[in-house]
Amino acid sequence: TVLVLEDGEAVAFGQNADGQTSILDLRGRKVGLAAAGGRHTVLVVNDEVLTPGIPARQSRLLGIQLEWVVARFPEDVQKQAGMHVDAQNLDFIAMSSLVAYGENSYGYNKLCPRDGKLHCSIVDALKPHGFSSKATLFLSWVWQYKLRLVLDVLLQFRASQTEPATECFLWWCFFQNNQHRILGEQKTITTDELANIFGNQLRAVGRMACMLDKAEGSSYAGRIWCIYEVFVARKEHIPMSTLLPSSFQANLDSLMREGGVSRVRQAITVDAERAEATSKADERNIKALIQATSSFTNVNKAVQQGLLNNILECLRT
Repeated sequence: TVLVLEDGEAVAFGQNADGQTSILDLRGRKVGLAAAGGRHTVLVVNDEVLTPGIPARQSRLLGIQLEWVVARFPEDVQKQAGMHVDAQNLDFIAMSSLVAYGENSYGYNKLCPRDGKLHCSIVDALKPHGFSSKATLFLSWVWQYKLRLVLDVLLQFRASQTEPATECFLWWCFFQNNQHRILGEQKTITTDELANIFGNQLRAVGRMACMLDKAEGSSYAGRIWCIYEVFVARKEHIPMSTLLPSSFQANLDSLMREGGVSRVRQAITVDAERAEATSKADERNIKALIQATSSFTNVNKAVQQGLLNNILECLRT
């Protein structure tokens, strides 16, 4: 039997004494294993899980379809939350156990193409239905945002775009990461691993959007992961834009009347040293990473200027 890998190299199967199947290259060198599990055969080659359907590398770059998020997702969350709960008042931390991991989640009992185990991410679960595809935009956001705010922002964004919402796919960690592992099993993922995931995917997608809740006292500017993502985008010269709620224009107009651009700049305060993360380990490690590669002062200036430029661009348009 011959298996052709993505890079075109052919490999042959050979049986081991323990019943596992070694995958050999054409020179007879062992490069991986094939193990049968239930209805599935999982192939591991050079530490890369190969499963039927979506290759692992492709899986990590999937984005969730914008149209599906605004049109279908709220109904699904409401159904799982129950009729006595206003799902739009839930934040994404509360929603995660309803739809991102657990028995009622989208990916429950579906094979994960990244590790070959059962239970996958939302984007992997929806790929066969056409509701996820290669990401076209990396979304930087805050888990504590409520669904009502996020839908408002995304509807504003959809209305401003020339491309159909069915062709916009967001690399969005809530939908992209396998929350069965991170939240359900509480699998330990180091900050360096997470930083590499975000940094690599951000570079691969090539465009980033920052979802802001408001100009002054924004939740966004107080989260260390958001600050880090903006800093990386600025350092890597990755195009960046902002996604804003319907109330933002009035908020911005008020600030401009109070003192023009200098008042807007004053409102967009960034203090990486005091910014927080849900995981205190992440918070400490990201701050250590910032200090090792730059400084809080440089990061604050870069992030504040980046956000200010994008907000003023919105004002001009």
